[in-house]
Amino acid sequence: MLKLMVRDAEQLATMDAEYRDALTHQMLAHCEGELVGVKDYLDVMVIAPTAEEKKYCLEGARDEMHHYIVSAKVLDEIGIDTCYMLEEGPDDRRFYPQEVLNLKTTLTCPERGLTSFLAERAALDIIEEMAESSYEPWAAVMPGIIAEESTHVAHGRRITAQFCGTAEGLREMQSALERIWPQTLDMFGASDSRRSAVALRCGLRQRTNEEARRHFSKRARVMLQELGLIPPADDRNRKFH
Repeated sequence: MLKLMVRDAEQLATMDAEYRDALTHQMLAHCEGELVGVKDYLDVMVIAPTAEEKKYCLEGARDEMHHYIVSAKVLDEIGIDTCYMLEEGPDDRRFYPQEVLNLKTTLTCPERGLTSFLAERAALDIIEEMAESSYEPWAAVMPGIIAEESTHVAHGRRITAQFCGTAEGLREMQSALERIWPQTLDMFGASDSRRSAVALRCGLRQRTNEEARRHFSKRARVMLQELGLIPPADDRNRKFH
């Protein structure tokens, strides 16, 4: 069976509404997520303990803004403007619920490291699926984003490993993990999501929300356990099931 491929905006205009709606929702959510990342890095920069860490936060914010720009361009090519996302304040077009935004509210550098290690790895899993998207212009921008997001995950792991190297740091990381783990798993959304099923059927996703969550959890658990951390049960303190 041949995989559905949509070459460009002109061909996209001939696709059915279900395909177009699923694609645009995915792209808009991704663009907003990149801007959430910009704000997060700039917020963390204020509490970063060294000049080198502050520099990394600024570079991370630059990367996330670049990801937004290249992604927004694909939407612009099909006549969808995302400039409203650059404005601060509530907007009924926002995609990210408060529960997901709370994941980005980190008070300490150790928590920030663990958030980068886990939440950005979860986001990277989602982006890697989009690199296989049936909409070719969207898939084409993902490899560059993947390369830069991978460095963010690696940076988070380094911070996490550094703190896990002491008994006090390990206790602090374990405490942070109790909060961050369920919120990270919730990033994949509800298991019975209709939109997830549509995206899978249209070749915009490679896994359902639950399959993606389990895929992430299986690998992340191994990486955390290697550092001496014990993730909570996957169904503990979750909002989406």
